[in-house]
Amino acid sequence: MPWDAADPPRPGLPQPQAAAALARRRLRRVGVITLVIGVVMTVAVGVGGFVIYRLSDSPVLPGVDYPPAVAAPVGPAGPDHSGAILDGQDFSGQSLDNASFSFSSLVATNFTGAQADGADFTSARASGAVFTDAVLTGAIFTDASLAAAQFDSAQLANASFSEANLAGVNLRGAQLGQAQLIHAVLSGAQLQDAQLGGANLTTANLVAAQLQNANLSGAQLDGADLTAAVLDGVNLSGATYDDYTKWPTGFTVPDEAIHR
Repeated sequence: MPWDAADPPRPGLPQPQAAAALARRRLRRVGVITLVIGVVMTVAVGVGGFVIYRLSDSPVLPGVDYPPAVAAPVGPAGPDHSGAILDGQDFSGQSLDNASFSFSSLVATNFTGAQADGADFTSARASGAVFTDAVLTGAIFTDASLAAAQFDSAQLANASFSEANLAGVNLRGAQLGQAQLIHAVLSGAQLQDAQLGGANLTTANLVAAQLQNANLSGAQLDGADLTAAVLDGVNLSGATYDDYTKWPTGFTVPDEAIHR
C-alpha cells in the first residue's frame, strides 16, 4: 500500500507490521483531535450559556427593539370567594375592593359599611343580604338574586344590576348614578330619595316600586314598566321613555321628560 508522506514507514519493520503501526498512530491522532474538539465545544457552550444568562439578567438587551410595555391592571385583585357558601357570614366594615363573590351563596350575609369598590357579585344568591352604607362603586351584580336585600344609603354609582332580581329590595337614599339596571326586576322596591341620575332602566320591572322624591334625571326608562309605582315628587328631568314605557294609571308624564 502507498505510504502517507506524514507517516513514513518505520525502518526495520516488515510491511504488514509497519502498516499496522501506521494505523494505530492514525487512530491515536484522530482520538486526540476528537478530544480537543470536544473540549473546545464544551467550553464554547459554557461561555455562551454564561453570556446569555448574564444578558437575560439585564433589564434590556442591546440592539433589540422591544414592543411597548403593557400597563398593569389598575388596583390589586381582591379576595376570591367565587362559588363559596357564605350564608350569614359577617363582612361588615371590611375592605373588599375588587373582591370576587361571583356565583357565591350570600343569603342574609352582612356587608354593612364594607368598602367593596369594583367587587364582583355576578350570579350570586344574596337574598336578604345587608349592604347598608356599603361603598360599592362600580360593583357588578349582573344576574344576581338580591330579593329583599338591604342597600339603604349605599354608594352604588356605576354599579351593574342588569338582569338582577331586586324584588322588594331596600334602596332608600342609595346613590345609583349611571348604574346599569337593564331588565332588572325592581318590583316593590323601596327607592325613596334614591339618586338614579343617568341610570339605565331600559325594560326594567318597576311595578309597584316606591320612588317618592327619587332623582331620575337623565335616566333611561325606555320599555320600563312602572305600573302602580308611586312617583310623588320624582324628578324626571331629561329622562327618556318610549311608547313601550308603562306609567301608573292617571300619571301625567312631565314635559321635562323626553319621549323618543
